[in-house]
Amino acid sequence: MPRRDQSELMLAGPGRWLAATALTLVVIGLAVGQVVLMAWGLSIVVWLLVAFASAKSLVHTLRRGDMGLDVPCETPLRLTVGRTLEVPLRLSGSPSSRLITPRLTLGLSGGAEGTVTALDEGWCARLVGKQVGYAWLQGCTLEAGVAGGFVRLCAWLPVDATISVLPQRFPLARGVALNTTRPSQQERAGVGRSRRRGFGLELRELRDHMPGDSFRHIAWAASARRGRLVTREFESDTMVSAWIMLDVSPSMYWGTRGNTRMDFAIEAAFSLSSGLCARGDRVGVLLYDERVRAIVAPGRGRGQNARILEVLMEAHHLVHEERTDVTERELLEAIAQWFDAQRQRSFHLPWPSGLSLGDGTLGDGSFFVDDRGLHEAVVEYLEVC
Repeated sequence: MPRRDQSELMLAGPGRWLAATALTLVVIGLAVGQVVLMAWGLSIVVWLLVAFASAKSLVHTLRRGDMGLDVPCETPLRLTVGRTLEVPLRLSGSPSSRLITPRLTLGLSGGAEGTVTALDEGWCARLVGKQVGYAWLQGCTLEAGVAGGFVRLCAWLPVDATISVLPQRFPLARGVALNTTRPSQQERAGVGRSRRRGFGLELRELRDHMPGDSFRHIAWAASARRGRLVTREFESDTMVSAWIMLDVSPSMYWGTRGNTRMDFAIEAAFSLSSGLCARGDRVGVLLYDERVRAIVAPGRGRGQNARILEVLMEAHHLVHEERTDVTERELLEAIAQWFDAQRQRSFHLPWPSGLSLGDGTLGDGSFFVDDRGLHEAVVEYLEVC
């Protein structure tokens, strides 16, 4: 596997067999004094050198960006947990015709997995959502034969594609009542049904009189017919404003990816918020562990449900000190690898003051740097650590 900022060339199976034949001919020619055998062996070596030179020109073409990998669909991509999304991939640029039996391997990170299948023209990447959140298709590793199949090329092709992995939604069962313990004091709250005696004008039922019931609600005509006191019970309209409290402490993430308690909690929270927003109720969400991590104030409508979904999708990407033993050096190495994958891109980034950028200049808070300068600066900082 090559580094993500390099390409590798090596002899393929036929090339190794040809090199071994050339070496054998040269050795035998030297041993028996046959110039013809030595000439044959040296001619094969020269041909292999020419093949390597041709393959090297293809590597320079890759570095210039004349050949790349295209994703001919709109990004960001969206898929649901447990569902499959097919994404077409194809090579762009005229040098791609010089490749023999090219093969791609996906470079995925985040909450999705995928495989690549070769088609008549290009490839098809089948992505499967594993956990709610975001996934990134950073690129693909290209393996192909060049120079007649005698040389094997292994190169990294960067791709900029973000994948949103959405939770499954389970609709609320019909007839499920969400009772309130007290009326909400917030304005513009939703309207829900609650069995509170003595409020409202809509009659719910007639029941036997109980101690403590108001005499104003006694149904005298019904009491006369039944021979005992009967009380009217009304259904009141109370203002409903719901909060969804989601625990995001480290214990919620134990288990395999896609089967943790956090995965089930996110799907349940999203289903509940979707059902409440569809009913016209106000709903908010709060993520907490030892402190509040994220909060969305109660609101209503499809826009509110989208805001709640955005917060829920960030739950798997929260950083907990108890969940990782990554040191500062390991974190910087991971960041450097990510920037390697973004070859031929530029960034505006904050930088500690006094840190050399590789060209003799010093960072003063914010600067502009291309991918090579940034990589060199990160390597220099790692050496200091």
